[in-house]
Amino acid sequence: MEPMRDPLPRSGASVSWQDRRCCPEAAAGPALHLPDIEEQAMRPVLFGHLHPHPGTERDVLERLKHELTAFAEREGFCLGEIFVERADANSLAFNGLLAAVKQHEAHAAAVPTLFHLARFPGLQLAMKEHLERETGARLLVMYPSPEGQA
Repeated sequence: MEPMRDPLPRSGASVSWQDRRCCPEAAAGPALHLPDIEEQAMRPVLFGHLHPHPGTERDVLERLKHELTAFAEREGFCLGEIFVERADANSLAFNGLLAAVKQHEAHAAAVPTLFHLARFPGLQLAMKEHLERETGARLLVMYPSPEGQA
């Protein structure tokens, strides 16, 4: 039997939705329910983006990934890749998100809060509009209020 790979991305990496056969539960760990082929085909793909604060603990990052996975499931999507910006370097995760959304003609992308796009409100709106204009996809925000999760 082949050893199970870590289904969650390391910093600056992404989780492949093909590796998980479009099963959102697998992004959060071993799947409790594996949807059948018809169920998988009926759900549109959603790509996620995380930009953790510098010094974010690994367990906090893992929790955000689990929450993003649950959000995709609740909203009726099959979670594709989760693009994670590295806090310690200039990362190209946002560019990877744009490319994946375009390549797979996804209808949506998601972030926990707009702070995962940028730290300043004007830049947050500009990046949201850029993603939506360039890809035609909607950006979904899990916690739209300022009181939301980090």
